[in-house]
Amino acid sequence: MAEPTPALPWDEPKAVIASVQQRVLRGMVWSIAGYGVIQVLLWHTRPVDSRPVISYAFEAILLTGLTLQYLGLNRLNIRQNGILFISWLGLIDLMVWTTSGPEMGSAIALVCTILVALFFINKRAGAVVVGTFGLYIILHAVLVGRGVLQPYSSMTQRPVTTLLMLRAGLSAFGVLAVGFAIFAQIHHVLFQSLSQMAEERRRRDQAEAAHRKAEEIMRANQHFEALGKLASGVAHDVNNALTVVLGNAELLKLGLPPGEKQMFAQDILTAAKSAAQTTRQLLSLTRHSGHQPVQTDPALVARSVSRLVSRLLSEHIRLEVECHSRRSVLVDPADLHQALLNLLLNARDAVPSGGVIHLRTEDDESGGVRVSVSDNGRGIPAEVRSRIFEPFFTTKPAGQGTGLGLAMVRTFAEDAAGRVSADNLPAGGACFTLTFPACPAPAPIVAPPPRTVRPVQNILLVEEQPDLRQLMQRVMQGDGHQVTGVTGVGDALQRLQAGEKYQLLCADLQPDGQQVLNLIVEFQRDRASAPVLLSTGHAHPLLAGGRLPRPGVQVINKPFTGTEYLTRVQQMILAERP
Repeated sequence: MAEPTPALPWDEPKAVIASVQQRVLRGMVWSIAGYGVIQVLLWHTRPVDSRPVISYAFEAILLTGLTLQYLGLNRLNIRQNGILFISWLGLIDLMVWTTSGPEMGSAIALVCTILVALFFINKRAGAVVVGTFGLYIILHAVLVGRGVLQPYSSMTQRPVTTLLMLRAGLSAFGVLAVGFAIFAQIHHVLFQSLSQMAEERRRRDQAEAAHRKAEEIMRANQHFEALGKLASGVAHDVNNALTVVLGNAELLKLGLPPGEKQMFAQDILTAAKSAAQTTRQLLSLTRHSGHQPVQTDPALVARSVSRLVSRLLSEHIRLEVECHSRRSVLVDPADLHQALLNLLLNARDAVPSGGVIHLRTEDDESGGVRVSVSDNGRGIPAEVRSRIFEPFFTTKPAGQGTGLGLAMVRTFAEDAAGRVSADNLPAGGACFTLTFPACPAPAPIVAPPPRTVRPVQNILLVEEQPDLRQLMQRVMQGDGHQVTGVTGVGDALQRLQAGEKYQLLCADLQPDGQQVLNLIVEFQRDRASAPVLLSTGHAHPLLAGGRLPRPGVQVINKPFTGTEYLTRVQQMILAERP
């Protein structure tokens, strides 16, 4: 069964030409082999006495050349095969010309030799073959004229002179030279066409690859967006529950005397805050989480994180901190803290048997700030380097990594108008670098004189979760405020449209943000800057990029403790008073 013809390698024009040359070379070898077999069989059908002596040399060269050529097909490159081809085929040409002169057999052999030189080597090799043949015609004519060699068999019937030999030979040479020029032009056009076809195919393949890559990116973005929406919805429900747990655990702790029972309440608070940090990481992947960027000294955050991480390192791992930065950056300090914590823990896992971790902050020569974490471990494998920032991609064993740490770092850096990069160090290990634009120092703020809050404020609270609404009412009423709690935006609108007056609106930012926005407009109808405190436990489009829907509106992210919520309420009431 014949082997299937391999497809052409269209990726590179030279590879296409080499493939075509390889196929033509095999075809020529088998064609000449077929002719050689027939010629040898014809010679062996004649009586031994009638065979010319030169036919034995011809047979030996033909069989030896074909054998070497067959062995070299898969061992030599195209150029080497071409040189081998014209070596033994050229000898046959000289022998055929010497005995037969300008006849059909010698013409075919010469044309084959020129084609081999032209197609498998280059035009110069073809020209050398033609020139060498021309010189041999002259030499042969001179030797025949002096009687050293016998004339052609077709010239035995008339006197043979050197001039006659030259005329016959140079006439054939002229035809051969014209044929070479035509073959050279065909060779040029053919190779140019092959190159153009290969280039067009390569460009088409590149375009198709780019199209497939764009589709993969689009699908990945759609998957990422769907994942973000799912995480946002889950975080909303979880944060509502955590807010209830945090608020009631704090009230329980404040109501208990110092001792073991108060420690139990503190353990509840600690566990709930840990769960809140997990939901915060999930929300950070959506790129619309509630960040609160402020002017931050990265050196202070780096030192704070290093103190925490140093307690998590074994005695064989040394953490070195170098803080040389003098500039500030505009980031959420909690996000920067979490990003550095993720990088440091990854660096710790990269040196399980011991090593050195460097945490460095320094001013960038371009006016920004660089924060880097490096280790002297094994570095980042090349096969995973392009995927390390993908969500849920991890190289750690099952159960030891979520794949969210580096994804959160990248999202945080991009949201802060910065970037993150990962590189392998020449001496071994990896280095992750966060780069942020510097934040200009703000004008000094003159603190206003201390003011007291009137104990009674009329507050409208909108929260659909009964347990959470009761907790927030309990906290604000405990501070002396009058709180009217309603379950939905519709009830709140009815009260406002009925003429009820409130100094502060506290509302949960529900998924349908337009209804809440309509409520804010109605509440601020008489006072454009009337204070509104929105609470949210998920990523909401109205807050994308840190925007606020109306003047006088502030946002507090769930989960929060009762003390945190009450502090924000008091600050807004103070800011509203003249």
